[in-house]
Amino acid sequence: MLRFLISVVLTTSTAAAQEDFDRVLQLARTRQKMAQSLTRLPDFTCVATTQRSVQKARHGDFRVLDTVRFEITYASGAELWSWPGASKFEDRPIAAMIRSGTISQGEFSLHARAVFTGGYANTKFGDAEDLAGRHALRWDYNVPLFGSGWRIDSEGGSALAAARGSFWADADTLEVLRLEVRSEGLPLNFPVSSAVNTIDYARVRIGTSSILLPQTARLYLEHRNGERRRNLTEFSHCRQYSATSAMSFETEPSRALNKSEQPVKATEISLPAGLRVPIKLTSQIDSAKAIVGDVVEGIIDGDLNDRQVLLVPKGSLITGRLRRMERYSDPSPYFLVGIEFDDIEFPAHHARFFGSFKSLASEVAGFSWFVSFASSTKTPLVGGGASYSSNRQTEHLPDVPGVGLFFMQGSAFQLPQGMRMVWQTQ
Repeated sequence: MLRFLISVVLTTSTAAAQEDFDRVLQLARTRQKMAQSLTRLPDFTCVATTQRSVQKARHGDFRVLDTVRFEITYASGAELWSWPGASKFEDRPIAAMIRSGTISQGEFSLHARAVFTGGYANTKFGDAEDLAGRHALRWDYNVPLFGSGWRIDSEGGSALAAARGSFWADADTLEVLRLEVRSEGLPLNFPVSSAVNTIDYARVRIGTSSILLPQTARLYLEHRNGERRRNLTEFSHCRQYSATSAMSFETEPSRALNKSEQPVKATEISLPAGLRVPIKLTSQIDSAKAIVGDVVEGIIDGDLNDRQVLLVPKGSLITGRLRRMERYSDPSPYFLVGIEFDDIEFPAHHARFFGSFKSLASEVAGFSWFVSFASSTKTPLVGGGASYSSNRQTEHLPDVPGVGLFFMQGSAFQLPQGMRMVWQTQ
């Protein structure tokens, strides 16, 4: 009996040691992957749309104050900002450009560098969890004040904060899915008592590369007077940034160009707002195989004209990516799906596409613009019996500029090749 007990103890200890070793390897691989993403970032620009809200009372609703849209550029390791369409980017903090309200910075690299490459984060394994339908591993960390680099600005003042929080990595690929950053050590005389920034990541195609970038960020600020501020930011239409750029088309890639031959520079086409754009998918999207960041391709299903001038001929290629594929199961299974189209190409021509999804021109099983759930409540009556009341809850789509969002009901779905949609340029 004693030998049996000793054997059980030794077996248990060996299994625990093996699990600890596996966690160490998983953490090292996760850090390595994120470090590679941060050090290999190309110069790129994205559109950022921030909805700013305030909650006056602890149990009250958030009231939307405004929506701010700006462009953020990552160039030579620095984050720069500009108003949409501006001729140049600012080399000053974003708070100096957007002078009122709550605004944040650092989602692209500051927080991630502090946690994954700064060398100051103390990290331990938390738990295995499901995150938006994906099997994930949660790690908990803390970063001291001198290693975080996190500065919070409010009401004309600023303060540095230490950071603690968690990050979630895909259990199979070990790529980071979400990073949550919570402030610590804010001065007692500072108007903000706590800040929480949650950043969701997805793969984005920049040029010819697929890189891991923030997709959404949710910032909550708790003020000492009880007021709460909320910023919901969506990053869309990320693309490679350069001062001058040209697109070339080569019919025979295997043949080297001689001095007399030069790549054909693409003529840039500008699409006016309000243009109706019929699109037919040429690639299938299957929930069993697709992942966020996959390339989505289609063709323009009709000539695009402006005042009887042909801008884009029928059959032109339009490309984008799968922006969202969030799986939900309560109270019944459904997906929130998002498609983002970026570029239209036809020989020697290119157009940047920025539009909204207006209608579905073909029948697709499970497709819906909203999902509605009914529930009933039973209330016992004095003297016996009961009364029943029903309640219906409807989930509506968020508004993300340039991204077509819709629901697919069921535990699985397919968007078939040949599916027809109608978009409108913005």
